[in-house]
Amino acid sequence: MPASKLWPFHLLIVSGLALIVIGHTILTTQWLHELGPKGLVVGASCIALGLTCSLPTKIYYPPKSILLFYSCAASIKGDMF
Repeated sequence: MPASKLWPFHLLIVSGLALIVIGHTILTTQWLHELGPKGLVVGASCIALGLTCSLPTKIYYPPKSILLFYSCAASIKGDMF
């Protein structure tokens, strides 16, 4: 797939990583004490949404070991799945 068509995924991945960092910052700094229980909810929500947004890294960029496993399994079985 051309890089020009992948920019939405890259933007989603970068925003997801930024949300994870923001959520971690909220949970580990003085902001948590200032915000109280709302700080826990906001920080955890940022991390959860960040993990969801960064999910394309787990879907579209599989490790080479998994690709090697599927290619070996396909050669033994005779088809891809």
